[in-house]
Amino acid sequence: MNWRSSGSPDGRLVLELDQVRVIIEPAAAALAATMRNDEQLEEISKALAQLVTSHRADSRIDHVDADVAFHLAVLAASGNELLTHFEVVLEPAIRARHELALEHLTGHEYLDAHRGVYEAIAEGSAESARAQMTELMTRSAQDIEEILQTGSHATT
Repeated sequence: MNWRSSGSPDGRLVLELDQVRVIIEPAAAALAATMRNDEQLEEISKALAQLVTSHRADSRIDHVDADVAFHLAVLAASGNELLTHFEVVLEPAIRARHELALEHLTGHEYLDAHRGVYEAIAEGSAESARAQMTELMTRSAQDIEEILQTGSHATT
């Protein structure tokens, strides 16, 4: 994936990766709600805290790192080795998405959506975790579609 996401992000690739994430990540969150251990939940919690901190500090690099860490921690907590290896696709997808959407800095709604995923996993509610992650992934894909339609993305 790195070869397709190096340099300026390919909008179509980012959109297609978001579509794949809508399919995979809600299932991973549902599994994480029932399979996670305390250490894995702590990793998700740490990544969420880093997302909040990076948002307050307006640190884009730290924000992207925290977002990657959050999603990778959810995959790891799923207990499914194949989902854990999805990181090969997920990390470059998140980084390319953030580069494409550079001007559209994270808002409170985005942070609340991540918090909702974390809380559902912490509560052990597979259905809620699936619904929260579906909402987050769908919103992310819609944001990219809007950016691509309007052409309002940053160039590097």
